[in-house]
Amino acid sequence: QDIDDYVAYIDLVYERVIQPHRTEDQKLIAFGFSQGVATVSRWIALGRVSPEIAVFWGGSFPPDLKPTAAKRWFNPIDTYCCIGDKDEYITADRVNDAKLHFKALGINAKWISYQGTHRIPKGEFSRITTEHITA
Repeated sequence: QDIDDYVAYIDLVYERVIQPHRTEDQKLIAFGFSQGVATVSRWIALGRVSPEIAVFWGGSFPPDLKPTAAKRWFNPIDTYCCIGDKDEYITADRVNDAKLHFKALGINAKWISYQGTHRIPKGEFSRITTEHITA
């Protein structure tokens, strides 16, 4: 029930705050950091809004999403996974497991590594969004 509640809440925030100001030429980017990656993933799969781009920064995709929902919602979305080379919470094994999980779900994510820990360094954020993420 908690997941359903926060997905409905994010839908409502989008509909009341973002959608009225959005123009047709703007792309919606769903960004999640750390535990927010699971939240954004669930919102994309279970919510009423489909962003054009998803950015998962230093977090894990939730294991509870059904493969059919993930394939249906993530197929048209440009998905980026940004992981720091010194992230104390995400080991190389976890990254490999996540890549296998994404492949099983049919999510074609672009994996981007940056120099840093479990943070969003301003310089790396600017570099990655400029070089990789086109909105």
